[in-house]
Amino acid sequence: MLFGFGAVLPGVLLPIMVQRVFGMRDYATILGPAMATMPAGMALGTPLWGMAVDRTGSYTVALLASIGLTLVTAALLVWALRSAPAMRRRVEAELGERPAPTMAA
Repeated sequence: MLFGFGAVLPGVLLPIMVQRVFGMRDYATILGPAMATMPAGMALGTPLWGMAVDRTGSYTVALLASIGLTLVTAALLVWALRSAPAMRRRVEAELGERPAPTMAA
């Protein structure tokens, strides 16, 4: 079941994160290349799981490593969501632009 969440969550979370972090003005420009990296992650992740089993004889080490990576990723996502509005305001002020429209949640 956890692998199912791992396979589906990036497709749902990535567009939300791009909108929240970068705003709607650059949404399409940033979302396209970001979405293109998802198949690369799947293509690299599958052999890494196999290599973990080949090296250690079980999935235990890989699962423990993925738990650690998940916690680090969650912390980085929370930090990005909290710091993004201030970052966008600073960039817009430096560029002398009006605030970009946002998508209602």
